[in-house]
Amino acid sequence: MPFVELLRQAEAGDKYAQYSVGDSYATGRGVAKNDEEAVNWWLRAARNGIAEAQNHMGLYTSTE
Repeated sequence: MPFVELLRQAEAGDKYAQYSVGDSYATGRGVAKNDEEAVNWWLRAARNGIAEAQNHMGLYTSTE
């Protein structure tokens, strides 16, 4: 799925798309790499109950 469509779904509240947008920003897949945006989208997904996003947030905060 193209990043623009994924972002549209994420902005509409799709928690799985939010997680994927975070991954895209973290890896630079389909969009410029941006760690701040990755964390922003993973946090949204984590708040919506996505365990993988919660895991990313736990790992992220333990390295700061």
